[in-house]
Amino acid sequence: DYSSDQIDLSGHTSTEKGNISISNMEIKTQIDSDLFNSPLITYYEFTDATGKSYKIKAERFARNSFIRFVRSFDGGNTELFEQMAILKDLKSGETGVGMMEHLRTHKLE
Repeated sequence: DYSSDQIDLSGHTSTEKGNISISNMEIKTQIDSDLFNSPLITYYEFTDATGKSYKIKAERFARNSFIRFVRSFDGGNTELFEQMAILKDLKSGETGVGMMEHLRTHKLE
């Protein structure tokens, strides 16, 4: 999240023992060449408050496995992409399924 042009990192990891805050995060996204320039693959590298580091790859199931919502406002619009994804822990090789979400705001000049 952004607040007053500053990043407000508010995520956490969860285990059977509870939640641990994320202390830093880097996100890299590969964009599709479709009409919406929708997100295809996202790489997440982050560290939690205990110092444990993670590297996760999220890849959309298929070209049609997402929903796009748009909200227009004076001066632009905001897009929300909800995507079904295969998730892979790049350290352990463990895989699973889940959702990746992208929110972008476009301001008209």
